[in-house]
Amino acid sequence: MIIKEQKKYFHYKVRLLSILALFVLIILAYGYFIEPYAIFVKHITIADPKFSKILGDFKIVHLSDLHISKMGPKEEAVLRKINMLKPQIIFITGDIAQWSAQSEDAVRFLEQLKAPYGVFFVLGDADLTSGRGHCLFCHPKGNYHQLRQPQNFLRNEAIKIKGPKGVFFIGGVSPDLESDRQIASVVEKIVKKAGDSPLILLSHFPKTWEFVPDNSHTLLLSGDTHGGQVWMPAFVWKITGYKQVTDHTGIKGLFSKGDSAYLYINPGIGTTRHFPFRIGVPPRIALFEFGSYEK
Repeated sequence: MIIKEQKKYFHYKVRLLSILALFVLIILAYGYFIEPYAIFVKHITIADPKFSKILGDFKIVHLSDLHISKMGPKEEAVLRKINMLKPQIIFITGDIAQWSAQSEDAVRFLEQLKAPYGVFFVLGDADLTSGRGHCLFCHPKGNYHQLRQPQNFLRNEAIKIKGPKGVFFIGGVSPDLESDRQIASVVEKIVKKAGDSPLILLSHFPKTWEFVPDNSHTLLLSGDTHGGQVWMPAFVWKITGYKQVTDHTGIKGLFSKGDSAYLYINPGIGTTRHFPFRIGVPPRIALFEFGSYEK
């Protein structure tokens, strides 16, 4: 009798483990074959008079962390969705190419993006891992003495854009700055140049947010975190210290401080090379709108 009960218990455990293993396989298959290709558009409105007055009629697309190793169905889908959105301007906050991948296909992707006011980008740490290959982002192949035209790669600088309703600035922070002091100095320089005009600041790392003044009329766009790629409650990420999550930011979404400083952390499009899964954190194209401004 005892032997029969032990066998029954053993078969029950085997069946339970088999069900759990099947469940895990289904989740992993979903996270590998389905969700990484389920690209959606996140609509975000910034209700700020300074931005609305100058950018009220603008549609701005923000991409991040594409991690392109080759042009494929996902990249083509992103291009189609952006063409349908018809943005006035496009921003990309780094990790355009996959880790240690050559940059040719990432550059091909960039060349197919079109917007009336341009496509502006900063690099991420993954983009720098191809050695001299990352130079293709700003130089034509085979000619490192000539810059690409138009030259929309931003590296620790700000440029002035004349829109139909006024002037705004676009700035970019390089991912290879080695210290907080360097980051703070670059941000201070860019914010000072923008003055009282709206500033859209691009930085791969959300850490740059720590150095953005509270009332600087700045929208900081960043990425890097991938939203964790697997959904978990925010407190779990804070406990783990994942991607330098601090008390005033999470790993994705819109945040603000003061009266006119905003941070958006985009969970991105691609995945890391060693963990090609997304579960509960689908690829995202962010579409910013600012509403109309009335005196």
